[in-house]
Order: sequence, then structure tokens, then C-alpha cells
Amino acid sequence: MQAILARIDAKKKDLTKAKFFQFLQDKNIHPLQRMAWVPCYAPLAMSFADLNKYFLRKEPTNSEIQEIINKQTYEEATHYVWFLHDLQALEFDQPQPLSDTLKFLWGEETQKIRLTCTQIATMTANADPAIVLVAIEAIEATAHIIFTHTRQVARELQQITNQKCYFFGDSHSNVETGHAIGATDMEDFLRGIQLSQRQSIHAIDIVEKIFTIVEEFLDELVKYAENHPIAHKLNVT
Repeated sequence: MQAILARIDAKKKDLTKAKFFQFLQDKNIHPLQRMAWVPCYAPLAMSFADLNKYFLRKEPTNSEIQEIINKQTYEEATHYVWFLHDLQALEFDQPQPLSDTLKFLWGEETQKIRLTCTQIATMTANADPAIVLVAIEAIEATAHIIFTHTRQVARELQQITNQKCYFFGDSHSNVETGHAIGATDMEDFLRGIQLSQRQSIHAIDIVEKIFTIVEEFLDELVKYAENHPIAHKLNVT
């Protein structure tokens, strides 16, 4: 398992070099424009609860590893409510015809992020709990990087509007430790898991695939933000 943890750490360092994070940190761009991609995040934010409830959670179970997975799925169950709040706080929650919303959500500009939960569900289907836990660890690692960066922009926006973001702000970032059950506990637990050679190969393959999925949808998000200037101005309270 040590090799798998090392692979996750290496992939995390590579991920921080993504153009998306450079874009978020560019103070020459208005902070709202740096978050112009937020509506594109809807398929992932809203589908993640289903991924946890219907695919990753297995109850009842006699497996200690599966119990950890189940606990994690419950902790993630209501984060989408924070996302809905942020849509309103950033004033992306604007009325439009349902057909326009559907075309956007199922359009080419959201293809990568829309397929994320489906891809994760497919690759973890019928996998050993230890492999699923590795997948969750990789997911949590990427989420920690994403929300650590978005919270900085959320703080800038709060200075302008006095509106707090939860999903993209400190509330989410503070619970996304980068590990499924806490930093020290998770690493110690993972190190204690014995995997066969076949399982190790499978685990590393899943880590690589998850980071590739995230890299691709981050590229999609920054491309959207660059191509769609924000039309509305935030209300200052």
C-alpha cells in the first residue's frame, strides 16, 4: 500500500500545476470571472450524493473497510446543499427556459465533468472494498486541492459582496482533509492494509484514472471560464 500512497502524493503534486489553478490565482482577473465555471460544476456536485449512496455504500457489511467507506458516504451526503447556496450567492441562479438549462448541462462544454461520477461508478463496480477505499482516497486528494484553491477566491468575493460561499469556500475546504477518515488515521490505516499483487496493480490503475479524469474536467472548466465573460455584476451588500 505504501507504493499506492506514494503514487497519490506524486499525482497531487502534478495536479497543482494544472492551468485551472493558475487561473484561479490570477489577481489580474476579477474573482467572479475566475469562478465563471461554477455552473459547469453542477453535474458533479449534484451527482456525487448518488454516487456515494447507490454505488459506493454497501449495507449491511461485515467488512471494516466497507464500514469506513459507508461512513464517508454519509458525510458527503449533503454537500450539494452548499453548492446550491453558492449558485445563489454568486448570482448564477438566474431564471431561464428549462430547455436551455438541459442543453447546457448535457452540452459539449460540460461533457468531461458530467461523466465523472459515471466513470468512477464504473471503475469501482464490484471492486474489493480496499480498492474502493483507494479510489475514495484519490478522490479526496483531488477535492482537497480544488477546494483549497477555490476558497481563496471565495474569500475575495466575500470582501466585495459580504456573501459567504460554503461549497467553494472555507466550510467545504475545512472538511476536505484530503483523506477519507482524517489525515493521520487514514494513512496509518491504509499502510496496514495488505494487498495482493493483483490488487496493487488494480489500485494504482484506479489512482491514475481518477487523476486523469480530474485533470480533464479541470481543463474543461478553465476553458469555459475563458470563453464566457461574466455578464452580471454582483450585488454589494
